[in-house]
Amino acid sequence: MLSWIHIRKPNHTRKKILLKEQDRNACKCQQLTTFSVIYKYRIVKQINSARGTILKYESVIKPTPLSGNIKMPLKTKQPGQFIALLTGDTVRSPLKRHNQNIIVANEHDDILRLIATTQFDLILLDLTVNGHSRQSELIDYLKDPLGINSKTPIIAIIDRKEKPQNEKQYPVEFDDWLIKPITEERLNEILDIWQTKASVFNYTQIILGKTKNNPHLALTIFEKLFEELPLQLIQIKDALENSQYDLAREVTHKLNGSVSFCGLLEIRQPANDLEIRLLNNNYADTHQHFLTLQQCILNFTRHQKAILSILGQS
Repeated sequence: MLSWIHIRKPNHTRKKILLKEQDRNACKCQQLTTFSVIYKYRIVKQINSARGTILKYESVIKPTPLSGNIKMPLKTKQPGQFIALLTGDTVRSPLKRHNQNIIVANEHDDILRLIATTQFDLILLDLTVNGHSRQSELIDYLKDPLGINSKTPIIAIIDRKEKPQNEKQYPVEFDDWLIKPITEERLNEILDIWQTKASVFNYTQIILGKTKNNPHLALTIFEKLFEELPLQLIQIKDALENSQYDLAREVTHKLNGSVSFCGLLEIRQPANDLEIRLLNNNYADTHQHFLTLQQCILNFTRHQKAILSILGQS
């Protein structure tokens, strides 16, 4: 008997899923007890015990690739990386901007598989395709508290005739809505806004975690960091231009320690690369590594006002 099996952690019993090694890799987990997964399996063995029911599954078919020109789900996101899921036919050609930040999926099963295996920063859900019942199923999966996208912002894409008169008339499942047709310029604008929101949120959560949720201490640390980073960049740049490599290494080491303490991995990596080259007297490409470090710091400091405002209100 072949069927789509939706496995959830039960409230009254514990189901342990025993899978072959290749099936574990396909599902990206060893025990499906913490989030929902959609996959084709056949029950081959059932054992009843006092601790509950143990079900052994085997894969009916090999995992099939996602249909269409869809990027495969990411196993891990890079530090500071923004990933959005766009469903439906809103985008018919690659975006000139944000092309690396967006995964487009049209098929219902593809969308289910993506939201079960990839944590997104934003989901744009086209409600004009796939039918009402299937859209309700997608929303249920997205809002499943055990799912990895349960807190991901969702923007609904609707037809003009379906536009509500005011925000109170729109379902609470959505954080915003867009009306078709959507131009590439408008889509880029939306992605810019939510990418900024995601970045600011991530930065504040990182420093609050480092300070054990002490907003006053977090604010003090980031105020000092925003003050020091531009000055340190100037010092490193001047030292490199004047071949004062020991000074450049000292300042880079101090900067590296500060951003490492604050959990800013996207800055720590280029700072670490530059420091290692200075430490090993490898000066040939230090300028290029400095430019990379400078850009990463600028990407962070452009959110200064928003970050300090949120921490000040916490």
